[in-house]
Amino acid sequence: MKKTALVLILFYSVISYLQADNTVPFSENRHAVSICIGTDFSLVTIQINYTQSFYAENLNRDIILDSGISFPLFKPDLADFRIHTGIKMNSVQTGNFHIPVSLKLLFRSHSNAAYRSTGFGIEFALNPGYFNDIFAAAAEIILDTEILTHIKHSNYYKNTIYRDALSGWYAFTSDTFRIGARTGILIGGKDEIFLRGGYEYHGNYNLKIPPFYAITGNNVRF
Repeated sequence: MKKTALVLILFYSVISYLQADNTVPFSENRHAVSICIGTDFSLVTIQINYTQSFYAENLNRDIILDSGISFPLFKPDLADFRIHTGIKMNSVQTGNFHIPVSLKLLFRSHSNAAYRSTGFGIEFALNPGYFNDIFAAAAEIILDTEILTHIKHSNYYKNTIYRDALSGWYAFTSDTFRIGARTGILIGGKDEIFLRGGYEYHGNYNLKIPPFYAITGNNVRF
């Protein structure tokens, strides 16, 4: 218990000092590697990303490609992770008011005493807000849908909870809706520090406590 409390104190201390993709728009440096930590589908999750931006002349927009992996910091194992890859661009760009839109493909794996699951999903996000070359502040609206999941129930689950549980593929097994805010500041043209957080809703039968997410990170551009 003392060890857990110490880790949490350290974690929230890190947040006060400092996601996946960028918040401040890209300019000269078009590549970035970022590391994030926060309450993100587990109590403390760590995420590592690679991001690349390029200018699409026919659209007069920057296109941002993003990929990464995340896993729980407490008791990490090979069965608990999330991999994503996606694309982002501005749907509206009027002066410093932008509405970035992103779409990500997700692959998730999870394991506990009751079951082992692997699934495929998508995440759609809108981030309307203020953006300039060194600072950004925006809202965050995200819908995360698990489209297809393979579930394998353990012998423990069958012996103690439900003997006739059927393992196999299940469609549209979960949804997560997030609404919050994000902000970031770019230092020296290469070092972005950003913070995201807000409320999340998982449905009536997914009792995640507390119902919020909070993520902070450092994005190094090159």
